[in-house]
Amino acid sequence: AQPLKRLAKTLLEPRTEIKELYFYDVSAWSLPYAFGVEAYWSPRAVEVKREAVTAAPHRAGSVEQGEATTGYLIPWDQMSGVRAALALMKRGVEVRSAGKEFTLKGRAGGAGTLYVPRGGNVANLDDVVAEVARETGATVVPAPTGMTEKGIDLGSDQVRRLKSARVALLGGEGTSSTSFGASRFFLEEIYAIPHSIFSIESLGNLDLEDYSAVVIPNAYHRFDDGDVEKLRDFCREGGVVIAWGGTARALGAEGAKLARISMRAAKDEKKKEAVAAKPKKIKDREEEDRKASAPGSIFRVELDPGHPLAFGYGSEIAVFKSGTATFDPNSGTAVGRFRDTPRLSGYLNEENDQKMRGRGYAMAQRLGRGQVVFFAEDPNFRSAWHGLSRLLLNGIILLPRD
Repeated sequence: AQPLKRLAKTLLEPRTEIKELYFYDVSAWSLPYAFGVEAYWSPRAVEVKREAVTAAPHRAGSVEQGEATTGYLIPWDQMSGVRAALALMKRGVEVRSAGKEFTLKGRAGGAGTLYVPRGGNVANLDDVVAEVARETGATVVPAPTGMTEKGIDLGSDQVRRLKSARVALLGGEGTSSTSFGASRFFLEEIYAIPHSIFSIESLGNLDLEDYSAVVIPNAYHRFDDGDVEKLRDFCREGGVVIAWGGTARALGAEGAKLARISMRAAKDEKKKEAVAAKPKKIKDREEEDRKASAPGSIFRVELDPGHPLAFGYGSEIAVFKSGTATFDPNSGTAVGRFRDTPRLSGYLNEENDQKMRGRGYAMAQRLGRGQVVFFAEDPNFRSAWHGLSRLLLNGIILLPRD
């Protein structure tokens, strides 16, 4: 028997039955979706051998046997690969990332696979790679040659050198404290990514030359011409600007026009026409507004596997989204789009469900040698949505250019 079955059911069930449409907070919270892991359920009791888990297992990293004449490969579809990239770059090791798939010695390498070349790298490369593998749990594969049997070669210009990650995180007046706090915890405590914190009001006067990415959490802030020109110059030199929520709206086509990406709440003419016929009584209005609310649900988002933001993922992800403010998918590169049947869990009425279909969740636009990346919602929502960590990490690690 499971003594905590009610807690387990509440946290793990994919779709909670909602009997009353009164929401104190969000309407969906399934942990398998939040962590981006596979989970299964059975409608009946299953007798299997089981063992209580009393401690989190530690993944032991290793360097596989073989000749590393050319260098080393590290898969990008495991978070250990992300940690390995950060650890190697902190040690001054040159790390590259494959922009497309390949096959080397019968082994497939997915887009994003890390390549640590021997030539031109640190003298004690073998020792450093072995140390990082043990530290991060990464599986490291020796590369005996750069000539592949299929796909791009390791010497291709599509295997690009990664710029050491250093983030300028903006906060202060007008910035959501929960969004900023989750972002800082993400950078500082979870992934130990070098970063500095600046006031959003000082943006126009900042020296961003030593940074690879600027991250601006959800904020209600009016960006002036000096702010936008500072960000444009930063992107032109290979930097990446990452923003979401109200900040994405403020910097997009309807705001300061850093990017042509258009973010708007999906609306239609029928709602405008219905305003005149809306019930006059306060109770009726409150009831109608309550049913039309979008307090926060879980949705299916289809990814474009060819864009680096999506490297390491499968064809789709589960995302959290409150409200219906989304992107016009034709206003930039739609890396992530809501599916035609998007809702996985939580409450959303039929009208709002229709509005979400096919809209953009994650958008990107090239600007000079760099990029602008917008998310419709905080991918690091309350530091609880770990399944989307890779989206943010891909933007920080893979997109900047030297």
